[in-house]
Amino acid sequence: MSCTKSNTIDVEGDSLIGFVPVANKATKALVNGTALDQENDTFGSMAYYYATADATPTEYIANQEISYDADDAKWETEDDYFWPKDANATLSFYSYYPYAASSYFVYDASAADGLTVSTYDVDANQDYDLMIADKVTGASKTATKTYVENGVTTKFHHILAYVKDVQVKTADEYKTSTITLKKITLKTVLKEGTYDGAAWTATTATADKELYNAETDLTKDYVSYFTPDYYLVLPQTLSASTQALEVVYSITTGATTEPDQTATIYLNADADGNGFGLSAFEKNKAYTFQIKIGLDKIYFAPSVEGWEDAGEKEFEVK
Repeated sequence: MSCTKSNTIDVEGDSLIGFVPVANKATKALVNGTALDQENDTFGSMAYYYATADATPTEYIANQEISYDADDAKWETEDDYFWPKDANATLSFYSYYPYAASSYFVYDASAADGLTVSTYDVDANQDYDLMIADKVTGASKTATKTYVENGVTTKFHHILAYVKDVQVKTADEYKTSTITLKKITLKTVLKEGTYDGAAWTATTATADKELYNAETDLTKDYVSYFTPDYYLVLPQTLSASTQALEVVYSITTGATTEPDQTATIYLNADADGNGFGLSAFEKNKAYTFQIKIGLDKIYFAPSVEGWEDAGEKEFEVK
């Protein structure tokens, strides 16, 4: 007989890479609140490996879709990825939302958060609420243990703007006249551009977006007249007498209905300085526009024509 002894040595197990996505400030394409939807949302991420802090990075995780795994209660890739064992090695993560728009996001280490956006048409992609996360650098099993335990903190920021609402009311209470709203159109807004990681550069392409088309009698209180739940727009500088809200309405007084009226309200200002006074659509901001439609009241200026002296008429009776 022989006696065999075996020694079992426990080696620290491999650690799965997970994520903790957070949406910053902000129908399903639009992300509202501060968290992604575990059932429906997915985002994309890529990671680069640094053997040392000064080493040339190599791809570690190719552009991958990150989704929530209810069984693990974690956000993770479909194929498991693990933290490097080398104590000197670190990973840098670059993430974006949504994964469905992955073809537009380009890795660029020189960009603010490591990602840029190629030529993008906002008007044609209203289902994509584009976001880029703060880049994560210097992550490792030893340097960032909370990432290993809880997931890589992935904080997203919206890089588009959006029109949240358009509200309209009468300037006063008109008991003898009825103002009927018929149409609201957002006009001549730049719709296409590229994003360098910090700012958008727009092309000259523009879009007109119908925001409301019905017939509703206005009241003296602001009411929302906005057919879509939102309208995403490209961040851009607004020029005088260019981008505008065009409002079509009619006025009925007694049995008389006047021809439709069209008011053009410039987002910046017109040549006379009238408008909303908005200088730009800025990324990660939502905009509500309020419009008052007024009438000039009819006043009277009475005067009395004085008696004209016809002169004295003399007649003698005999």
